[in-house]
Amino acid sequence: ASNPVRRVDLWLQRNGAFENIGGPDMGLILEAETRRGIVDALTKNEMLADAVAAPDAIRRQEDDDEEIDVVIRIGKTIIVGEVKCLLYPTEASERYDHITKIEQAAAQANRKAIWLSDNSDRLISAIGPLPCPSEQLSYQPMVILNHGAGLGLVVGDAIVTDRHFLTLFLESNTFVANAAVRYEDKRTGTLTKTLYKSAADAEARLREIFSDPPGLMPFKNAARWRTVQFPTSSGESLQVFAPYLDADA
Repeated sequence: ASNPVRRVDLWLQRNGAFENIGGPDMGLILEAETRRGIVDALTKNEMLADAVAAPDAIRRQEDDDEEIDVVIRIGKTIIVGEVKCLLYPTEASERYDHITKIEQAAAQANRKAIWLSDNSDRLISAIGPLPCPSEQLSYQPMVILNHGAGLGLVVGDAIVTDRHFLTLFLESNTFVANAAVRYEDKRTGTLTKTLYKSAADAEARLREIFSDPPGLMPFKNAARWRTVQFPTSSGESLQVFAPYLDADA
């Protein structure tokens, strides 16, 4: 691997330091930690006092069938989460493979959401009584990653997020968007932004918030394109459009 981050990953794996990086055991650990984090986050948020999350995965009837990793109810909306533990992509080929894995995970989340909507008894056994007849529920498939590569992508009906932003959303209706330090007198300042104003607002704007995360806004606003001259064997230059972030934006 030409990327230094990937070289360290490979070196650690080959020397037995982290034998299960990206493997099935890491996936199961991440799923369990994600569920615990979600349950803990909801206990801290009085605004989402009516929301509930399943503490365990939902196993379908047959032992060889897939598990539903995460189930959260906010009002009449059921989030069906597919948790994925993936290596962070650092090169072009890895980014292509990463998007492919996200698309596959989105298909799983969509499939599981459909199954759960057809098996409301399993939903009730996992999260308790429903606030309305099961046919009035809406389902939001979600891919939950261990990092932010893919945050905000929408694949079919599924939204891609990471466990950090999901728990942040569930823990509080506000978040610290910016911070600054004045080193002369050690003074600090923060800018707090509001994600939602009520439980009903959180439910109504769920898809909007997760498909356009406010934390990405500074980077989206600073994204620019420039032309780079790329030399060729013929001696002529090939113009290549390359993205960059404008530090002054």
